[in-house]
Amino acid sequence: MTFSSKWTVHGISYAAEVDHGFLLWGAAPASSCEPLEMKRVVPSDFEVVSRVTEGKETVVTAVILGRTVTVVIPNIVFGALELAWKRVNDSA
Repeated sequence: MTFSSKWTVHGISYAAEVDHGFLLWGAAPASSCEPLEMKRVVPSDFEVVSRVTEGKETVVTAVILGRTVTVVIPNIVFGALELAWKRVNDSA
C-alpha cells in the first residue's frame, strides 16, 4: 500500500509518505520556502505517548529517538496514515 499526504495546521506544514515498507515524515513552518526535508521513521525508534482527538484533528505526541514530538493531523488523513503505519510495523 502506498500512502502520501501533505497538510498544514496551525502554521506548520507536514508531509507523510509510506511506500515499500518505510514511513517518511517531514515538518516545517508553513512560511518556509524550502521543500520539506523528509526523514525515515523506523518503528523501533518510535513510541506513541498519547493520541487525543480534538474536533476534526488528532494530536499525537510521540518519542522518536529520545525526542518528544507533537503532531496535529486532520482526522481525514489520520485513519489512512494509521493503517499505512500499521502495515509498516507488521512488516518490520
